[in-house]
Amino acid sequence: MAALLETLLQEAGDAIFERGVSYFRAGKVSLSAVTSDEVKAMVRGSHRYRVWLSRDSEHECDCPMGDNDETCKHVVATAFAWLDSLGRLDGGALPQPAAPVAKPPAAALAARLAEQPPAQLQQWLLTLAAQDKDVERQLLLWLSELSADEKTLRQQLDKLIGRPRFMDYAAAGRYRRRVAAVVDTLQRLLDRGEAAMTAALADWAAQRLIRVMEQADDSDGGIGEAVHRVIGIWQAALAQGGLQGEALVKLVYQRCLADDYGFYEAHGVLQALKADDLAALIRRVQRDWAKLPQVPPGTGRDRWQQAPLDRLLSALACASGDVALQIAVSARDLGSAYRCLQHVELLYRLGQQREALRQLEQYVRVYPGDRGLLATLAAWLQADGLTGEALQRYWQCFLLYRGAEYYLKLRELSAADWPHWRQRAQAVLLEREAKQAGPARRPRWMNGCSCCWRRARSTRRRSSGSRGSSAR
Repeated sequence: MAALLETLLQEAGDAIFERGVSYFRAGKVSLSAVTSDEVKAMVRGSHRYRVWLSRDSEHECDCPMGDNDETCKHVVATAFAWLDSLGRLDGGALPQPAAPVAKPPAAALAARLAEQPPAQLQQWLLTLAAQDKDVERQLLLWLSELSADEKTLRQQLDKLIGRPRFMDYAAAGRYRRRVAAVVDTLQRLLDRGEAAMTAALADWAAQRLIRVMEQADDSDGGIGEAVHRVIGIWQAALAQGGLQGEALVKLVYQRCLADDYGFYEAHGVLQALKADDLAALIRRVQRDWAKLPQVPPGTGRDRWQQAPLDRLLSALACASGDVALQIAVSARDLGSAYRCLQHVELLYRLGQQREALRQLEQYVRVYPGDRGLLATLAAWLQADGLTGEALQRYWQCFLLYRGAEYYLKLRELSAADWPHWRQRAQAVLLEREAKQAGPARRPRWMNGCSCCWRRARSTRRRSSGSRGSSAR
């Protein structure tokens, strides 16, 4: 599977590949259907995008880049999450983006400028500022840094960030280069030890940038990456004491609860909060979370995402190592098949395999047509050596979806009884063909699955011929 990453690196290029790796490491990928041949996922970026990827590097994503058949960071992130779920992510064997080529220092230009009188340099800077508004904003920002006045600095940052408005892909790229100065300024402010001012300005800037990102075509993730870096600076400022006590707990709670894009990660919150503040935050979240209603299986609407309070408390429980709280949060909302699948997978990862299997069998009875639950149950039964039960579950999957992976599983598990199961599979395909209008099409996945299709078609022709003779 390492070849898959190599192919995606060549198709996406270094910059997009690196952003995809960042998305994976930030936990922005939710796998919804996983086999050894393909994966389906939901990736959280500036929006939520659905991704499909095969081991042959064929892929689909409903982001703007995906609509143009380009390899986007969401596909790259999904590839890493897929390999990680299969236990095939070997960090030492991963393809590495090419190291950036260092540009030679402009020593000659620096020497020439040093020879010029200050008045001449001032004139040149004023000319550049008059020709380019971004240059003017940058100069004013540098000057406001020298004053160390929060109000003045905020005004200049405000001019660089601007107001939310629609930006196409090209305009968003130019904007990303402009707001890089915002990130650099906040980092220099933090490096000077101005933790309180940095915390206030970084929090304000992050909220402004998020609103800008929501109106822009941020397909390459540049604006989102700027938001991520600003929030990282904010968290570092909090860790240095930029905000403390109840005000800190309240602000972190508000920001994490309203975070629809995964910018405020649990590890960053832990780094920003002392033990007492973290405990106070968990108590506050638990108090509000306890007011949420329990949603039993089969009673909710179909959705994949967690409620904001569920998501926040789950992240805090995971970061603090509270296993019992993780399970309690996961079990609150089981109103969709996907949420049930997430819950049993959590139990399985936490070492409660028997309980996970017991609950999974219950959820399959509630959602008998869900492929994710059925395929997971079949795989777990097979892992436990219950081949007969696993075979029946894979047969249910084949009846519902007629996918190649289930056909191959039937052949693998039936062993000597394969001719019987193959005949049953042929009958299902023939029935499907008979219901379709127009000429039958050979399923693409059957190219590598023996000659089942050819046998099925010849059987049908003989059957049709005998019926025609009888009629005549």
